[in-house]
Amino acid sequence: MSSQTKDYDITYKVLLIGETAVGKTSLIRSYSKPNESFTPSLLPTYGVDFVNVKTIVDGVRVRLQIWDTAGQERFRTLTSMHFRGTKGVLLVYDITNAKSFDQLKYWLKTMNKHDLMFEEVILVGNKCDFEERSWEVDSHTGEEFARQLGLKFYQTSAKTKANVHEVFQELAKNMKYANHPDLVMDEDHGDFDLVDGFTLKSLDYPQPKRNSSHCCNVK
Repeated sequence: MSSQTKDYDITYKVLLIGETAVGKTSLIRSYSKPNESFTPSLLPTYGVDFVNVKTIVDGVRVRLQIWDTAGQERFRTLTSMHFRGTKGVLLVYDITNAKSFDQLKYWLKTMNKHDLMFEEVILVGNKCDFEERSWEVDSHTGEEFARQLGLKFYQTSAKTKANVHEVFQELAKNMKYANHPDLVMDEDHGDFDLVDGFTLKSLDYPQPKRNSSHCCNVK
């Protein structure tokens, strides 16, 4: 029996972290199923679920395994198994809910606890489709918080799909550059090689981490 050929070259595990009802599940659905219409009344996510989405970064086929974690208080005891192998995090809050922004410090401490401070992290203020008069966290506050932590910042809308593709693509690019900066396409053979000459056919959850990061310096 012949083995099935993989249609990707690298897999990175991605976590969406944040309070309940900030739109994590909607963001994932908006990105993974861009042709589907927005569903405003999704049920709360219980436990952990994930989807696989394939994208291209510099000619490399990257599979994102995107995990959706529930933000309710009773699920704040997620085990290390749920965080193991994570290479990218979208830290999400609802710009119409100041409490969800305040709770980011809790989630950052959780990330520290599970050794995610050296991975790629992007701060996401979701629901920017709402009128600004209903925003409880303005753009400057989000930008400043991200700046203090050394993070990139996006405002998104799962409803209108504003910046949804862009933020996931940015995360994919950052993970690839941080973990496999030397992986390039061999145009002559249609394969992917490392610059030191070792062929890389397919990798799942690569282990090397960045040497430094400004993420998660929260007391």
